[in-house]
Amino acid sequence: MAENHTDDFRKEVLMPRLQEYSKLDGFPDFNLAPNVVRGRCFLKFYLDEIFSQNIDLDTEQICDDIVDGSGDTGLDYVHIDNKRVYIIQAKYGAHGKDKECLEHFINVPRHLIDNSEYLLKKSKNNAAVRAVIQQIREIKNPVFDLIYIASTNIPKEDIEHFEKSAETDCRILGLSQIRQEWEEILSRDSQTMINNWVEFDLGGEDSIALETVKGYETRLVTQKGTKLKNLFEQHKEALFNSNIRLWLGKNPVNASMIETIKNNPARFFYYNNGITAICDEWDKSVENRLRCRNLQIINGAQTVTTIAKEGDTGQLAEVKVLLRIITGEHGKKINDEDGLNVNIVKNNNNQTAVTVSDFRSNDRIQFSIVNTISEKKIRYTVESPIKDVYYARKRRKDKKIPKTKTIKPQDLGKAYYSFYLNPYDLNASVSKLWDTENGYYVDVFGKPGDVIYEPRFYQLFGSYYVFEYVKLKVKEPEAQKTIAAQFKYQILNGISTLLKLKYPGNELALQKLMEGIVLDGKYVNKTVNPALEAKFSKYYESVFEKVNMLIAFEQKQSGNFVLRNHLRSKKFVDDLNAFLTGSTISTLPYLDL
Repeated sequence: MAENHTDDFRKEVLMPRLQEYSKLDGFPDFNLAPNVVRGRCFLKFYLDEIFSQNIDLDTEQICDDIVDGSGDTGLDYVHIDNKRVYIIQAKYGAHGKDKECLEHFINVPRHLIDNSEYLLKKSKNNAAVRAVIQQIREIKNPVFDLIYIASTNIPKEDIEHFEKSAETDCRILGLSQIRQEWEEILSRDSQTMINNWVEFDLGGEDSIALETVKGYETRLVTQKGTKLKNLFEQHKEALFNSNIRLWLGKNPVNASMIETIKNNPARFFYYNNGITAICDEWDKSVENRLRCRNLQIINGAQTVTTIAKEGDTGQLAEVKVLLRIITGEHGKKINDEDGLNVNIVKNNNNQTAVTVSDFRSNDRIQFSIVNTISEKKIRYTVESPIKDVYYARKRRKDKKIPKTKTIKPQDLGKAYYSFYLNPYDLNASVSKLWDTENGYYVDVFGKPGDVIYEPRFYQLFGSYYVFEYVKLKVKEPEAQKTIAAQFKYQILNGISTLLKLKYPGNELALQKLMEGIVLDGKYVNKTVNPALEAKFSKYYESVFEKVNMLIAFEQKQSGNFVLRNHLRSKKFVDDLNAFLTGSTISTLPYLDL
């Protein structure tokens, strides 16, 4: 059955997507494309469909971090965020289960650290790889996260052997594992809520009502793994709608749970932290039954989902898990920044390793963005036909909604920061976008407990819509012939520079520009008003020209233009702004604000 599912996945999902990527790469038939192109298409599928859904990564950064090709030293993709270094190797075709490839891959971190001088000097390494190695060398005590993906099925014993042999976090995914992760991500449905009763079977279980805990009624119960598996199969992701994150796939913590389930299920209770849930009320009027209304698991999504996916009936019958169920707040209080539910979520999840954006997903200001979109009936106006907007405040991959533009918080935040501040800080570490103390979260969105105020809302979405406009412009045939097409965030920042020069000190004019773009598609949508778009296009063209000039200058000066380095360079942006400041602003048209 599993093999049939994998075959269906290959035919119905993987191959059509690979064909799409192949066409974008200039090869109409994927099956006739060179091996290196097929491998890159397979890598892009994994990055787009799975990897980017499980870490903080904006869609543009995916392409920037691909380093595969001639002389890639076994590094197809490298993403560096502070001390953490993600390395992905993709194998398409029969070599996907080659043990020699796996043996080399799990030792990549040691080679990068111990033999980096040798690697840097090897003439066969491409410039992008040399730049990556240099960046890694400059990190003190880097933390490596290895992911090996193959388009074939890898024997389970090989996966277990090499994952255990690796000296750092390592995941090996054959096609079967990739299918499972893709299906899991696709099944996350943010619209589903449990608005009824969830029932727990207490037969053969412990159940204690805490008498000395005052304020909110709390009950401790145990549940067998088989019962939790049934609970998940009945309600699936709706159980975790109030959680800050959903299941993030197999990772080192989940792998440890899986090992305990398989090899020592009776000890799972002692090794696991348990599950915390909140509900509106409970009913224990039926013997050996506990019924909870509007139950939400706010800590333990990893535990429940891992149990549901990994254990067989015999093993799970021996697994016991502790549940703490609290009758928390509901109604208007449920999302109050100072309320019980919100703070249970924050404090419970502080005890485990989560991505910083997870903690921000339930911020009041994030909810207020969702509400403002609804109240003002915001639509995606950059292209025609104009679409509805769905703001994906949680780190997940939702099912595609017809006639709807999905906007991720990290894409929105990075566009705003690049437009109004600079395009290189977040290229170096997008996780800083979510840092409320030493990062940029407050600068971009505002304080977590506030609501979004109208000017900032239009600045956020306006800068994002301008960025989407830039992305359309750089896809034009002439632009695609140049390296400048890769400098989308720098172009975005350059447009902002020119607008500020054209309207010095006139923040109101720029605010009206943002509102016009968001509400009506003015200036960026040819269908809405071709004359206004033609005027706005002059700003883009001016910046694009200067970026090309600067690239040519840099290439002449250094003789070795490493794209990755310049995309993260403050000097490049400073030089570009100097070019723009020295240009003739009077030649640019005034926009009809």
